[in-house]
Amino acid sequence: VRTPAIRSTVRAYKAVVGTSPGTGIDFTNIQDAINHVSSLGGGSILLKSGTYHPNNTFINLESNVYLIGEDPEKTVIDTTGMILAANQAALFGGGEQVSIVGTIVATNDSVTITGTSTQFVSHSIKEDDIIYINFHPYHVKAVASETSLTIKETYNGATTASINYSIYRPFSNCLLENFSVISDNRATNLSGILFTWGDRITMRKVKVRNFSSHGIATEGVFNFSYQDCESSNNTGTGFEFHDEVAGDLLTNGVLINCLAWTNDNRGINVQGNSMVRVIGCTANGNNLGIRIAS
Repeated sequence: VRTPAIRSTVRAYKAVVGTSPGTGIDFTNIQDAINHVSSLGGGSILLKSGTYHPNNTFINLESNVYLIGEDPEKTVIDTTGMILAANQAALFGGGEQVSIVGTIVATNDSVTITGTSTQFVSHSIKEDDIIYINFHPYHVKAVASETSLTIKETYNGATTASINYSIYRPFSNCLLENFSVISDNRATNLSGILFTWGDRITMRKVKVRNFSSHGIATEGVFNFSYQDCESSNNTGTGFEFHDEVAGDLLTNGVLINCLAWTNDNRGINVQGNSMVRVIGCTANGNNLGIRIAS
């Protein structure tokens, strides 16, 4: 069910957040609601219309938690009062990169991955870590040695020579929808929304404006989809896509019907080892419109 009013009535949400206490309001603090729903294993959170003024350092998003506002114009997260360090973001969701050392050989129709100069044991690779091979994810089953591991799904690509790879524990399965994130801290180096080393990240009808770095930054995220979003009047880039570290071979997703306007740097920037589709978007009034590099 997509209509917020209906979802709220049937309690499809595991938490309802309002700007002040009242009937049907479970939390007034967004982070408290996220922590609660995460402790339940995930689910949806409804942000009632109003302007929120979180005073925590940043809002830490959690895997399997959906944050859904009632209306992108009426549900506003004003982060001006946040105390953020340099290069932080007001809303952040991030995983952990585990290893990219050495190279691997993957054989078609096999579950065994062989490494050269890899450190699978030393880097504590474990079951259900994800190894990305030629931009495709496979779940680790077991580690046999520093240079050998098995995966749960049979490798179905072409047999490789020694190639780069990435293994990480992702921040995953996150949805942001129907709200705005604003700030007037254009003098501080911070972003509106930042995703790092994630998987299955979705945003719909989210608006971000007036940040001193990027509006929405996506670093090393596999399988993301941003639709009908807007990033404007930021000192940095409206929509920034790049690898978190050189060679992580992850950033992969789609930007659909989004608007980047009046950003001081670029409207849309795709850089590094990225596979990003940009469909039906507009970049208007920025220093540079759309930049594709590396």
